[in-house]
Amino acid sequence: MLIDSRPLYYPIVALLGRDRVDIRTIGDAAAFIVNLPKSYDGRLHWSLAGSALEAAHERPNDIDLLRTATMAFEKALATEEMLG
Repeated sequence: MLIDSRPLYYPIVALLGRDRVDIRTIGDAAAFIVNLPKSYDGRLHWSLAGSALEAAHERPNDIDLLRTATMAFEKALATEEMLG
């Protein structure tokens, strides 16, 4: 799992069942994806979001990449109707 305490470009609230989850860091977003039920494995939007988060982790000074990763994660949540 990706451990990174750097903030996302903007914080996001996700819904997981009835629970609201505050996603504030790259690590939070990565952990959210990793901890999704197995039924979500292989869905393209989660793969793209995960890859973008990994790239943002590897290039910590690239603000455009951080913005793209944050937006990809947000879009994956919206696709699954999990955006809070």
